Amino acid sequence: PFTRERTAFHQDYPYFHLGGRKGCVMWICVDDADKESGVPVYVRGSHLWRRQFAANVFMAQTPMPGSIGDNLSDVENAPHAYDIVQFDTKPGDIIIHHFFTVHGAGGNRTSRPRRALSLRYGGDDLRYARREGAPDQPHHFHDLKDGDPLDSRTFPVVWPRPYPGFS
Repeated sequence: PFTRERTAFHQDYPYFHLGGRKGCVMWICVDDADKESGVPVYVRGSHLWRRQFAANVFMAQTPMPGSIGDNLSDVENAPHAYDIVQFDTKPGDIIIHHFFTVHGAGGNRTSRPRRALSLRYGGDDLRYARREGAPDQPHHFHDLKDGDPLDSRTFPVVWPRPYPGFS
């Protein structure tokens, strides 16, 4: 509640040590969320731009040191130049977006909490790829090397292909 800081527009992909394009983030709402409480907003179709933007420091468009990619335009100060969409959510609602979708969120200007759970799912083309400028994930314990598929205790396979017994 009463958090003025916003989350600057960004893509999720540059923050991960990944290579590939098939991946999504599931944002699962725990509390009512709307524009006043800082629900995520998205640039519709931005996952199709085939561009990677440098990871930023979340509070501003300032790129993280060593981050790879183009600098993202100032979407927040030129919203008329983009097709921006948002979805008011209720507890249990899920918003799913591609790793390359440009998105951000305003601060929470209400007295209500705005909590959410975020899950990430990767497709069969994703591989581990140590990336300069991507933050380390201190809770990830694995022995993966560049080029290895994400198949470990830290990155379990949720739906194997072909799925046993599925035709």
